[in-house]
Amino acid sequence: MSGKKGKRIRITGLYYAKWSGIVIRMDMRMRELEVKTGVSRETIRYYIREGIVPEPERPKRNVALYGKRHVVRIRAIKQLQEQKFLPLAMIRKLLESESAGEMLDGGGIQGVEYLLPGLLHDVEYAKACSIAELTEDSVISAQEIRELAAAGVIRIGDDDQIDTRDVAIIEQWARLRENGYEPSEGFSIAFLRLYQRLTRKLARREIDVFVKAYQARLDSGQAARRVADGLGIVNTILNLMHTKCVIEEFQRVFADSGKSESAVA
Repeated sequence: MSGKKGKRIRITGLYYAKWSGIVIRMDMRMRELEVKTGVSRETIRYYIREGIVPEPERPKRNVALYGKRHVVRIRAIKQLQEQKFLPLAMIRKLLESESAGEMLDGGGIQGVEYLLPGLLHDVEYAKACSIAELTEDSVISAQEIRELAAAGVIRIGDDDQIDTRDVAIIEQWARLRENGYEPSEGFSIAFLRLYQRLTRKLARREIDVFVKAYQARLDSGQAARRVADGLGIVNTILNLMHTKCVIEEFQRVFADSGKSESAVA
C-alpha cells in the first residue's frame, strides 16, 4: 500500500477508501488510532507528511477518519524501527516491496535485497543520471552504453536513467578506455561481458551458501548488515587474489617464453 490517499467511497453514511482494489472502512478517529498502534499523534502526522502512511479521509472540516490499513501500516513502521533499527527511507522501500508481509511476520531473510543497497557505500562518488548526462563529457558513447545494457552488464531504466552502481561501472570502463585499452586490441564489451559472467556465477554460489547458512537464524535486517559487512571484505580478497593471479600468469608466460628460447638456442 503506498502512501497515497485511497479513492473515497461513501456507503449508507459510512466512509470507506479503496486501496489496490480492496475497500476499507474508515471510521476511526485519531485517539483510537493512537491507542491501537501505541504511536503518538505527532508521530503519525509526521508519517503522513513523509508519505509512508496514507492520508485519512476527511468527510468534514476538522474531521479525519482512519481505517484498519492505517493501523497495520503504523504498527509495521514501529516494528521495523524498534526491532530492526531501520531509517524511514529504508522502511518506505520495504513496505512498498512484495517481501513486506514475510518480513513483518518474521519470515527469515527475505527482504534483504531491499535493505542491502542502503547499507553499501562503495559507489558514493557516483550519481544516478541519464544517458545524455553521462555521455556529455565521456569517451563512452550512448550507443556503447546501450550495447553494455544489451550484453547484460548494466541496466537502463525509464527515461534512459541509469542507477548509481551502473553509472560507476560505466565511468570505470571509460577510465580503462582513457588509459589506452581499446576495443580493437581485445578490450571490447565482449571482454567486459566475461567479467560479468564470472561474477554472476560467483554471486549465485555465494548467495546459495549464505541463504542455507542464515535463512533460519537471521531476519532480513540482520542479514543485510551481515552481507554489507562481509561484502567489502570479500571484494578486497577478490581484488588481491585477482592481482596475484595476474602477476603469476605474467611470470608463467615469460618463464615459458624463456624456456622456449633456451630450447631453440
